[in-house]
Amino acid sequence: MGGGADPEGAYAPYHLINATLNLNSSTDPSLRGRQGDFLLFSKLFVGSCHTGWCATTEIERVDPAMNLGTAMAISGGVANPSMGTMTSPGLTLLMALFNLRMGYWLPNPRHILAGAMSGQTFQLAPGAEYLRREAFRNLNAGHRYVNASDGGHIENLGVYELLRRRASLIISVDGEEDDALTMGSLATALRYARIDLGVVVDIELNDLRGTSARKGVAHHAVGHIRYSPTEVGVLIYIKARLTGDESLSMETYAAANATFPHESTADQFFGEEQFEAYRSLGEHSVKGIERFPGLPGYE
Repeated sequence: MGGGADPEGAYAPYHLINATLNLNSSTDPSLRGRQGDFLLFSKLFVGSCHTGWCATTEIERVDPAMNLGTAMAISGGVANPSMGTMTSPGLTLLMALFNLRMGYWLPNPRHILAGAMSGQTFQLAPGAEYLRREAFRNLNAGHRYVNASDGGHIENLGVYELLRRRASLIISVDGEEDDALTMGSLATALRYARIDLGVVVDIELNDLRGTSARKGVAHHAVGHIRYSPTEVGVLIYIKARLTGDESLSMETYAAANATFPHESTADQFFGEEQFEAYRSLGEHSVKGIERFPGLPGYE
């Protein structure tokens, strides 16, 4: 989320929805190993560095199915033949042929900007040619339609776009399945930020580490973002874990479910008890975060 006034003069949270632009046949050396780029949906613009950004109203004109719900579904789509850094060459063909996909064929912002889709309405699927490109891993940013999938296929925390915007305060809630507490998603986000943006984040994670997510000292860590020698920010990183001071309801659920709070993310059908356990843990985890050291105005 971002803040500030939009062209309509409204001061409110500005929703940024992250997705992955799959580019597994791109020759751009900066994408080596990533097989994709950061794709952004927002109220005003849609696009990426490799496609350019066009007005959201133009995407909606060309593709009437594109709306907030569609963008959110793409952002959390999970499975797709092409999945950015998680693409499996051995599975791509099979998943494409058996229609195991939650990705989306998006009108290319580059073509919209060039007027190549003027007056065109996206009413039918792109067709067999795009199925062939998908199945044989031939996706790039030059076609009329580009392949979009879950934002987690390139960066799972959604902090990259906030770092790109040089946000002074970022609160990141890491809910990935990570019982070993490797904090891989955070490591990936900070690596991309350092390589692409020249932004360095200093964060001490010792209080979050341990032998398991059930034995810990803290629920969060505070990091300092160094955008430049004179421009700094703060990253509040919250990790799902138990420290022994949780409520009775959480303790009861944990006793009956050995993998809580890192149950498989394949479970998309939470019951009341499970949902309440995670909701309560989230509320409990942010209590006590009262100060943001080092950031003027937040101390």
